[in-house]
Order: sequence, then C-alpha cells, then structure tokens
Amino acid sequence: MVDVTKIGGYFMPDKKERNKSGTSDGSFGNILDQAQKSQTSQVTETAPLRAPMPVQAGPDYQMMAAQQADKLLGLLEQYASALENPEATLKSMDSMVGQMELEAATAKRVLSHVDANEGVGKIVNQAAVYASVEAFKFRRGDYV
Repeated sequence: MVDVTKIGGYFMPDKKERNKSGTSDGSFGNILDQAQKSQTSQVTETAPLRAPMPVQAGPDYQMMAAQQADKLLGLLEQYASALENPEATLKSMDSMVGQMELEAATAKRVLSHVDANEGVGKIVNQAAVYASVEAFKFRRGDYV
C-alpha cells in the first residue's frame, strides 16, 4: 500500500517547507495561545446597553387563512354551479379549475403558519383538500 503521509505536491507541501516560511509552527495550541494573549492585552470599551427595540407584529396569518378560506369556498360554489348547469362546457370550466388549483396551493402555504387542526386552519385545510381533489378529478376526466 502507499503511505499517503509521504505524498507531497501542490496541495500538500512537506512539513519542513511549511515551517521554513518564517511563521509559527501553525499548531492549534500555539495559535490559540497567541490569540488569547492578544485579546487579554487589549482593553475594549463596550457601549452601555439600551432597551431593546420593540418587535413589529408580522402578518396576521389567521386573517390570511380566513381570506383564503373565503376565496376557496367561493370558487367551490361557482364550480358546483357550473357542474349543475347543462349549458356549461368543460372547456369553459377549465380556467375555474386552474384558479382552484392556484388558490389551493396558496392555502397550503398559508397553512404552514397556522394550526391546520383547529379553527380557521381546519376549514382552510378541508377546503384546500376538497379543491385539490375536485381539480384532480376534473383533470383526470371524470366529467367527460
């Protein structure tokens, strides 16, 4: 086998060459000692502490979730009406289904900030799942 500690070259110069460069031997202990000595010899002044800045409230995700639920439920009502209408064509419903898919994806992003098992989050989650299932069924061709 080859002894990899004896391999030199561009990336691994010999230890003798590294120590001849005029710097310290580069061991971790020596570098640490030098750093500690330089820090203890320097006296630094610190600024007095001030009161923390007030934290600004982020977006109200509960409100965003409620708005998203309203959009999804409205789209689902329009979709149900279109399915009941004998004059509506599948081609005319395609844009509505695309909008349902977009709103369901947006709802899923909003759900990452609220609890999906309680309150508004539960409603948004159910509406998003229902819209996704209906869009999948439409794309699959269940209504042809």
